[in-house]
Amino acid sequence: MSMLDIGARCASCALVDFLPTTCPHCGLIYCRDHLAAHGCSVHPTSFPQAGPSTFEQKAVCDKAGCNRPSIQAIAGYTPSTRDIAKQVQCPGCSGSFCVEHRRQDDHDCPGPRAYAILADAAAARKEKAKEVLAKHFPGHPAKSIDKPIAHSRDVPRQRPRSPDRLPPSVQVLIEAPTVGSVNAEPAPSQGSVAKTKQAKMFDIHLKKIRMSAKPLDPRSRPDQPRRFFELRAGVTSRSEVEAWVATGKMAGVVDKVWVHETTPAGKILDMVIERGKVARPKTDDRSTIQSLNLLVLSAPPDSARTHTALDLPSPASSIPEGSLVVLVQGWFA
Repeated sequence: MSMLDIGARCASCALVDFLPTTCPHCGLIYCRDHLAAHGCSVHPTSFPQAGPSTFEQKAVCDKAGCNRPSIQAIAGYTPSTRDIAKQVQCPGCSGSFCVEHRRQDDHDCPGPRAYAILADAAAARKEKAKEVLAKHFPGHPAKSIDKPIAHSRDVPRQRPRSPDRLPPSVQVLIEAPTVGSVNAEPAPSQGSVAKTKQAKMFDIHLKKIRMSAKPLDPRSRPDQPRRFFELRAGVTSRSEVEAWVATGKMAGVVDKVWVHETTPAGKILDMVIERGKVARPKTDDRSTIQSLNLLVLSAPPDSARTHTALDLPSPASSIPEGSLVVLVQGWFA
């Protein structure tokens, strides 16, 4: 394939233009440079002869000491696009600047700021609108709410001044409530007793159980009064119970659960046996030694540790809050 198959040769020069243009009057093909300067024989006035430009293109930024090319030099323009080229000039001083110095604040423009002119024009339109309303509706009060005036770039913005802070020693004296002041905390009554360390530790222990407890019965919903306690998986021996009474620690996995307060202890026993996959005693063996029961290990604050057998007909509300429930074989006295 020849190069002429792609483009066409200009009728005025030997240039092969890949994007040739046909003159609409004489029908000849010309390149970009000779389309308007070929002196058409049919309509010679349709394409004026190209002459020197009536304005000079600024190739370098007008900022003193900057040698970067201006936006006009990068974009380029012809006499037919002069209005477009004016859009990249500074509206205050009509200078031609590069991208970094195009803003008025960047090249120290001596002219008025464009954003200040826009703000003044908006204020003038608002005043004119008020005059029109006052003329046509003299008795009608204005319902417009004045918007906060935005900070102008011409006015330096000042940071709000923080209140003077006094020395810490003086602040303590000022902020400390006096005995007769209204904000003073009420003094503890004579009958109230401050909590001991063990009572505070028990409160923290109970909060941890309530935060992470899960229902013993997955079908239960937390829309009724609940009882929170700890549950040890598997069967607990007598020696382990005696060790807990002595030390307060129970080996093995202990889960945090809750049940409804109206749940019978017998149902809790069935769920504990099913949860721990414990083999039930034979039906023909009715001795108390082989029977499975629930034992409640309670450690109230500032009191001795106790263990109590849970009566199966009794509700879950009989279980002390925050206690440890274990499954034992046989009856504990």
